[in-house]
Amino acid sequence: MITVYGIPNCDTVKRARTWLADRDIAYRFHDFKKAGVPEASLDRWLATPGWDALVNRRGTTWRRLDEATRDAVVDAGSARKVLLANPSLIKRPVVDWGHGAPTVGFDAANGRLFPLDATEPDWPDHIQFIRSEEFIMTISPVDPLFFRFRGRSP
Repeated sequence: MITVYGIPNCDTVKRARTWLADRDIAYRFHDFKKAGVPEASLDRWLATPGWDALVNRRGTTWRRLDEATRDAVVDAGSARKVLLANPSLIKRPVVDWGHGAPTVGFDAANGRLFPLDATEPDWPDHIQFIRSEEFIMTISPVDPLFFRFRGRSP
């Protein structure tokens, strides 16, 4: 099962959740504000995609931290401590695809969930996309009879 981690009122998380729902992709939502940051998951994220990818240095939470705290975030250990104390500092959404490396962020311009510096997303093997300027088709190799087509028929 895909798990989306984030904060429900975050605009980027809202867009990512809408993107998944529009494609009928089932997922579970983990609210950092209500359920906290799962420490075991955070430890995996700190390893891959890495602490630097997780720390949101552009948000208001980062700017509100005192300078000494910001300057102390220099490695996975120091980032872990600050991220657990301030869940809003985690770049959102974090998506656990059920296997492989989680992804961080949502590329709103292209409507895709994947690390913003990647050229091609590492899609889970149960979701494949065929995309052109006119259509998007979602195919499930697990159930070859399932597909979703959006746009003008080719």
